[in-house]
Amino acid sequence: MHVRAAVLVALSLAACEAAQTEPEAIEVIGPLAYEVAGGFCTDGCPRERIYRSHDDQLQLLVTHEGERELEVMATLAPELAAQLDMIEDELAAGTHELGTIDASCPYVEDRPLATLYVAGVSVTYVVACPPSGLVELDGHYAALRQSMTSCASSPLLLDCTITFP
Repeated sequence: MHVRAAVLVALSLAACEAAQTEPEAIEVIGPLAYEVAGGFCTDGCPRERIYRSHDDQLQLLVTHEGERELEVMATLAPELAAQLDMIEDELAAGTHELGTIDASCPYVEDRPLATLYVAGVSVTYVVACPPSGLVELDGHYAALRQSMTSCASSPLLLDCTITFP
């Protein structure tokens, strides 16, 4: 009897330890819209990702080495949602050009990179140096990222809640 109890305790402890070491699965609310990550590095880079649902909900996830460090939920202001939709629709229809990268923008390997995900295409560039046709869209998402990181009062958002930690 004591041997069986010891085996059950040992198995239970092993299961607990395994559960603690596996990364938690993170649910997202919609497609990835914007991401900022450290320059050319591997998975050890911190990443900030904004996901956008079809009903204008936003989710900011900040992860490092696959582990969630911050999660924020917010609702886009209707005016900004309309602007984002218009630009994204024009890009999808081909009536809005991606443009070119300003030659004066530095391209240094250790600078953070931003990626916009629009119309089934991802465009990656050095933070604050988007292609000329994406300046407005990048500016909106950069401002949203800034506001959501602290849930600071912003005309861009109707509400904002830090849900993790």
